[in-house]
Amino acid sequence: MKDYDQLVSKNKQEGALGVVSRILTNLTSVGADIFKSAPLLNYDKDTNGFSLDPAGLRLLQGLTQPIQVVSAIGDARVGKSTAMNIVQHLWSNRPSNQFTEVFKTGGTFRAVTRGVDAYVVREKGGMERVILDVEGTDLGDDSITDHLSIFTALMSSGMTFFMRDAVKTHSIDFLYRMSRLSDVIFKDEVIKNYPRLRVVLRGALASPPGLSVEDYVKQALVGARERDGSDEKRRAISQHFPREHIEVSLLEDVQDRSLFKDFTRLASSDYMKSMEVLAETMELFPVKKTVNGGLMDGRSLAELAVKLVEAMANGTLHDFGNVYVMVEKHLCDRRYEIMVKPEINGDAQSMRKFLQTGFKAFEKECALRDYITATKVEFTRIAETKESLEKKQKELELETQRRKQEKEKRLKEAAKFEKDKNRMNQELATEKAQRLAVEEESNKINQRAMELQHEIASLQDQVRHSEQRLKDLQDSGGGFFGFIDKIVDTVVKIAIPFKVLGGVP
Repeated sequence: MKDYDQLVSKNKQEGALGVVSRILTNLTSVGADIFKSAPLLNYDKDTNGFSLDPAGLRLLQGLTQPIQVVSAIGDARVGKSTAMNIVQHLWSNRPSNQFTEVFKTGGTFRAVTRGVDAYVVREKGGMERVILDVEGTDLGDDSITDHLSIFTALMSSGMTFFMRDAVKTHSIDFLYRMSRLSDVIFKDEVIKNYPRLRVVLRGALASPPGLSVEDYVKQALVGARERDGSDEKRRAISQHFPREHIEVSLLEDVQDRSLFKDFTRLASSDYMKSMEVLAETMELFPVKKTVNGGLMDGRSLAELAVKLVEAMANGTLHDFGNVYVMVEKHLCDRRYEIMVKPEINGDAQSMRKFLQTGFKAFEKECALRDYITATKVEFTRIAETKESLEKKQKELELETQRRKQEKEKRLKEAAKFEKDKNRMNQELATEKAQRLAVEEESNKINQRAMELQHEIASLQDQVRHSEQRLKDLQDSGGGFFGFIDKIVDTVVKIAIPFKVLGGVP
């Protein structure tokens, strides 16, 4: 990766978000050794600038919630890297014969760790623990080591501060500078999720009479001490590391350096026993949250690293409080996309139910109260709009159904009317045919009656003629009997000769 100053200069026109977006987008092409730490932050003496390594950023970006970020800060050659190697081994639950150094260590007085290195211990279905190993705070330029340690502290949820023998002045001075810089960054805001501090004393000297080692350390860092001249510094430190947030662990000193080359021997040593206790207590460090309490994911952690280094490179750490808010907003944006936005596609009832139950999960993930309030107001407005639309849609459906039923009723009535009409027409046609048949039959009867009347009249005429003829006959021949006598007499005269003659006239 190019020097970070060059990246910032190259991307001035696209702005800070352009730098973040492009860096994070290109991280997928960078590989990493699963059993080696990845460099995260370096200082380039040639350019006098800080630079982020893409391997370390990629390591951070791939993390999922919950994330615990533990850092090892302190003097050089005090055993930070060695201790973190053992911690990661214990956290990984690997057998003793599979111990691997993930952070570089050395056996000389020359410091090995430069800048900030990172390693991740992943628990199946659980916590992802990031270990940050930092260059010693006593290696020269305080401004460089302070910035490296400030970077690490702001990235951490738990900070282990390694000291040898006792709490020394330069350790108090470092915590004071860190506290003052945090005051500048966050101004008057109360930081709820500042990293917890665990002081690790290696080869601790005897504590003052009447004080335990833990009480001594807390008193040395944040307690009032007469004629010391550092009470103002301690008060500043206590604002960010209150007494109840400071814990102390003791590490046995190892005189035989060859012990670290034989893990079998090391595993049964007093040093390892104290390391096992330290590893267990470090597991209790809180998860990484934003200043306001939002759970951070890998992308927001990587974005925080980029913005921190940008502020360090530009000398604008005093404005970093606003940047932290921006990172928190981006975290809320992503939580909104995942947790809230899909619910908008539901109906009004499901949205109302989400507001009563599911929205609480979003409130836990997003720590910006104004963002939560605005989201809830807008979500409620959309739910109410949907409710109104659904009500009108229901009314429209009912009206459409009513009209459909009325239309079907009219069609049925029309069909019935048509059927009745056809039936009536059929009945009328039948009745008409019957009437015509009756009329035809009546006409025939009338015709026959007329014929009979004519016949009767003719017969009556014949009767009258017959009667007249009879009368006329009676009047002319002695009446009817005289007429009969004439007929009989005639017949006799004819019949006798016919008989006598043998039937021949």
